[in-house]
Amino acid sequence: MADEEIAQLREENIRPEVRWFAREMEAKLKGNDHKGGWKDWDLKYLHYRLQEEFVELTRAINAQYPLPVDVVGEAADVANFCMMIADKVQADAMSNTVSAMFTE
Repeated sequence: MADEEIAQLREENIRPEVRWFAREMEAKLKGNDHKGGWKDWDLKYLHYRLQEEFVELTRAINAQYPLPVDVVGEAADVANFCMMIADKVQADAMSNTVSAMFTE
């Protein structure tokens, strides 16, 4: 995140834990930028990937010696897929709202 984005988050009274975790999520997303993003993936695929990531998070938590870096990374992956699903649904709803305005 850019410095001005971090400052804006602080101004919006975002909890420090949420700011920290958002940075973890963004780092994971940036590490996968080469994959091209999620905008063209359908909800079923995103949900399937969320389930896969949840299994990976469960394995990281249940490891004999859970490593914080592994648990945090997998939690960020799960959160990112939740965000992608929410983003997709919100974008589709906005698109349907706009298209409905022009078809009436």
